[in-house]
Amino acid sequence: MKTLSRHIVCDQCLSLDIVDVDCRCVHNVKHANYIELEFEECTCCGNISSQPADTEFNKKQFEKETY
Repeated sequence: MKTLSRHIVCDQCLSLDIVDVDCRCVHNVKHANYIELEFEECTCCGNISSQPADTEFNKKQFEKETY
């Protein structure tokens, strides 16, 4: 069974994992921007998906961002 949990992630890589070693968040760039997104989380083991869930909350968050 899965539930949704919200996490603040880099607005460039959009992941809880390091997906791009050249991403500005990996290098602690002061101007890195962040976004709060929902991720699917397994209620049994606590594993969290590395990709944002397809939810209305996330769609609204992406609409707020200007890329």
